[in-house]
Amino acid sequence: MNLSECKDRARQYYTDLPYHTFDHALAVLDHAETLLDRCHRYDVPVNDDVVRGAVLFHDAGYHRDLSHHGYDSKEAYSAAIAKKELEELGMSPDFIERVAACIISTHRQAPFDLAEEKVVRAADLAGLAADYETFEANSNALRKEHERLEDTTITDEQWCQMMKTTIEGYLQQDIRLTPEHSADGVSTFHQQARTNLNRFIEKHCENHD
Repeated sequence: MNLSECKDRARQYYTDLPYHTFDHALAVLDHAETLLDRCHRYDVPVNDDVVRGAVLFHDAGYHRDLSHHGYDSKEAYSAAIAKKELEELGMSPDFIERVAACIISTHRQAPFDLAEEKVVRAADLAGLAADYETFEANSNALRKEHERLEDTTITDEQWCQMMKTTIEGYLQQDIRLTPEHSADGVSTFHQQARTNLNRFIEKHCENHD
């Protein structure tokens, strides 16, 4: 797969949303490259190009109103975009289907079984374990984006509950790829994400419980 061509194809489907921009896709790609290096270090079989293709298209068309496109999720729509563009780039049907499956696996409730799916999902969630300032900035951007796309206003109380519910859901998932865990068996991702969520709750939600 020609990575430069793939980037050019994917870029046109992103716009100036507060969070789900092409810069976000590139940031997720950076996280994915780190995870791919780790997989190779531990001899975890993974197709790097499948991961890269999926990451670049995983939020393509996120700004679109799906009611006019006939898809039941943003992930399904992004997967359809990836299929179209990768087919035009001459990629094999098997490769295209694997990329699409990885994109579908980023849905909050989707299963993720294959190594490529785990890498894409873990890379997409890596921001939850960033430094707290980045975590909070992402939260603010996601709130603004949700309000814009849904044409609504979210109260502080509603956003606190949405953050808690969403992140708690992710923290119940074990996206285990390699043996790199802390001494007590908990991944560093889960530890930092939990720390960030607790700090967010203490700062923003204690008056809304």
